[in-house]
Amino acid sequence: MPRSVTVYTDDELGLAEGWDKNPTDGSQLDPNIRAEIRQNRILNRELGEAREQAQAAERQLVLYKAGIPNDKRGDLFVKSYEGELTPEAVKGAFEELFGTVQTGTGDDGLGGEHAIQTAQTGAQTNGENRIPFEEALRAAKGNPAKVRELLLNAPESAGIRLTENIQ
Repeated sequence: MPRSVTVYTDDELGLAEGWDKNPTDGSQLDPNIRAEIRQNRILNRELGEAREQAQAAERQLVLYKAGIPNDKRGDLFVKSYEGELTPEAVKGAFEELFGTVQTGTGDDGLGGEHAIQTAQTGAQTNGENRIPFEEALRAAKGNPAKVRELLLNAPESAGIRLTENIQ
């Protein structure tokens, strides 16, 4: 597949009109020098854009690790937070504003807490709470910490509940 090439104008690269002319005699710079200067400006511009993207991705990762919920409170917090970018600092700032962050042990964004709550209280399927718990358990497959959390906090209607902490 052919690679696309972005063409920048002199204005986009921050080159003023007449930048490529010798101020003493008005002659043009050598074409190789002109090309190198433009390429340098292009690389600097693209480097800046790549840095911005990397910073945005890093910020998203920290917010995700801090367990900021994907709801209106979380959206508001994400837009306004300007503090230290560590999961602990972000979580502390969120909890200061909105209360405890309920995070799961999984990495699917659903979180074990939500799966337990669904199994315990909601999502009636055929008049039983057993099906949602089983679905939560299936969803946790491959994540021992989440399975352990589900089993330790299983509703009595699930028919399974561990009474001791397993390691």
